[in-house]
Amino acid sequence: MMLSFRLLLTLCLLCTLYGQTFDSRPPSEPIWEPPNVFEELPLGMKATVPKDMVKRLQVDGQRIVLETTELVAIQKTAGGVIGNRGDAGESLSWLCLHASDSHGTWVLWLLSSEIDNGAVGGFRWELVRNTTSFDSRCSALPADETTVKLPVAVQLGIPKEEVIHTLGSPSFKTSNTFFYLHEHELTLHSEPYTDMNTLTIMLRGSRVAVIEVWKSTTS
Repeated sequence: MMLSFRLLLTLCLLCTLYGQTFDSRPPSEPIWEPPNVFEELPLGMKATVPKDMVKRLQVDGQRIVLETTELVAIQKTAGGVIGNRGDAGESLSWLCLHASDSHGTWVLWLLSSEIDNGAVGGFRWELVRNTTSFDSRCSALPADETTVKLPVAVQLGIPKEEVIHTLGSPSFKTSNTFFYLHEHELTLHSEPYTDMNTLTIMLRGSRVAVIEVWKSTTS
């Protein structure tokens, strides 16, 4: 299925991943905001994944359903400060969480765009330097391998071969990024809608350094 212009525009506005990691961030600068990079996905890119990949996740024992669970509800249990930036269609709210495990130090941003109306619409989970400092508005989570659980067997630090074994061939790829897209039509309240789920994997060397997911239901 060919992505429509509307869906392509949505992807361009929502996906903050492509092209930036914290390797370029000054080591002395504490982490707080998610990256702000908007790049177009390749024109003509097809949604090749047959079903939704990540519609939910679990963070420190709390179940989060994308497009449903409110960002403020996570804040009440996980702590931290909700950040905001941008206006109208480019507005973004986030909750910054961090921890360390056997793969290293990581940051997890729970993200809510303008169309999510306060709910968690996506997240970005990223490995950072072990010496990274975090802003006081970010909340520290327990150092545990199971602090973040996804419904697919993909996590930070695994080799790229394991990603392909689990998810199959990506919808599109570059030298260091795998893009997985799912899209299907549905009817809500007698109106046509499009459900879209994106999963983006960025590699550092041959291992997963960033996982970003978005889910959107748009008319």
